[in-house]
Amino acid sequence: MLKYISLRISAFFSATRKLDLLDFNKFILRNIIYHIFNTRNLLPFVIALCVVGFSLITEESRYIFIPQTSVAAYASFFIFTLIVSIITLLIYPIFIIVSVNFVTSYLHGTTKVKYAIKLITLIVSFIIGVEFFSPDYIDLLQKVQVVIIWLGLYLVLISMYLAYIKHNNPLKLSRLKLIFLFSVLILAAQPLIRIDLHTSEALNFTNINPQVYLTSPNCALLHSLNPNTEIPANNNTLNNTKYYRELPDNQGCYIYGNTIRYSFGYDYVLLVKKNIRPLVNKKNHEYNVYVRLNCFAGNCYSENNLIYPRKDDFYEELLAKGQRLYYPL
Repeated sequence: MLKYISLRISAFFSATRKLDLLDFNKFILRNIIYHIFNTRNLLPFVIALCVVGFSLITEESRYIFIPQTSVAAYASFFIFTLIVSIITLLIYPIFIIVSVNFVTSYLHGTTKVKYAIKLITLIVSFIIGVEFFSPDYIDLLQKVQVVIIWLGLYLVLISMYLAYIKHNNPLKLSRLKLIFLFSVLILAAQPLIRIDLHTSEALNFTNINPQVYLTSPNCALLHSLNPNTEIPANNNTLNNTKYYRELPDNQGCYIYGNTIRYSFGYDYVLLVKKNIRPLVNKKNHEYNVYVRLNCFAGNCYSENNLIYPRKDDFYEELLAKGQRLYYPL
């Protein structure tokens, strides 16, 4: 089995060395990009993309905000952010591939050295592309992951092109190619979700640590009535003027720290991290406590004492960054 896989890989790279890069570009533009954005193909593609994207985001998230007064508009927004995420993750590298193919097509010959130069040029271009499109807080591991995804996409495109020039159906995949494609898609899942979150935040759908005014009844909804779950005063966001301030004469309150606000139309959800420093349970496990204020069409209710283990708390990671994510990955 391993010998068979080794021979297949060797044959694949041998065929790759002999590619006509300009013709490969034509294939990408005419047979891939054109068909993806063809009206007849676009709608089912978008539907499938939304289903997969929503399921991935649901798996990664503890809460999905869906506004109730403008569901249709929100659906359009969700599709838009998902398409932007896909463009960022997949269309950018295709642009880089086409550009590098055009430049390296002038390097004639099929020797291993020239092929290595072409491949190194592509990898370096991917690295530069990731650095250019990534904000500073994207860590090295995530950047490496994106480069690997882009390389996987490149190999998938080559595989489709080789099938095309042999007059086979480019979409007909062997078992080995199918396994490789699924591996690339699985690897792309987490970056896709993060890009979608960054895109949503950059479009003002999500705000990290905004200053929010709440009416007096809504201020009361933030507080817990259960004395057994009360957070010590010196560690409570709602007792610290650095994060929260109540106005005199029941005029309401302002909260401006340890908060994540999701909003769309008239609806919004305010997630407040109630503890400033991590709490520790009897088993010495750190955790955070949240309250979620849900407001739909002017009617609000709260969900209090939401406990998340700190090691799995994605919200704390967002709050720690404490900045608007203007540039999607």
